[in-house]
Amino acid sequence: MTQVTSQHARAVAFAILAAVPTATGAGAQSLDSIIQAQASSDREAAGAQERINKLADQAQDAAGQYRQALSDVDSLSRYNVQLSKQVTSQDEEVQSIKRQLVEIDTTQREIQPLMQKMVDTLAEFVKRDVPFLIEERTRRVDTLVSIMPRADVTISEKYRRILEAYQIEMDYGRSVEAQEGKLLDGGVEKAVQFL
Repeated sequence: MTQVTSQHARAVAFAILAAVPTATGAGAQSLDSIIQAQASSDREAAGAQERINKLADQAQDAAGQYRQALSDVDSLSRYNVQLSKQVTSQDEEVQSIKRQLVEIDTTQREIQPLMQKMVDTLAEFVKRDVPFLIEERTRRVDTLVSIMPRADVTISEKYRRILEAYQIEMDYGRSVEAQEGKLLDGGVEKAVQFL
């Protein structure tokens, strides 16, 4: 709008010059000073407009940076909340693992004597039971007795073998099998059929 006004002022000044008959020297000087003043005013207005445009651009850049900063703050806040939840979850998991480790130590301390008792009970059972497949059953119990003190056999493997031996003994009780063998009867050895 300032540029349009200064162009309009020039046009008016030229119209006045055209309408005025050739002026004397003093009038020409005052007309020149008016034109110079107008030109100077136009230059100042153009400079002011340029400064205004620069300030507007700077303000727009600052507003854009501010909006970006707000967006970054919001994004970082959500990210921090998410990380905080993950850290809390990891802390809970660490506590759970610590409790489980304590329970594992307790379980290992308690399972060893239990497994030894199971092996001793099975050995006593085979010894007192009807003597069928006595070599096979005794060999199975002897194997269990031999692996119990060994450190190279894991607790889980020892436990698996004990349960397997018990399962075999239980299966014997569910099946019927006949086998020839010898039995002492009053100091006399007799050939018998074991069922």
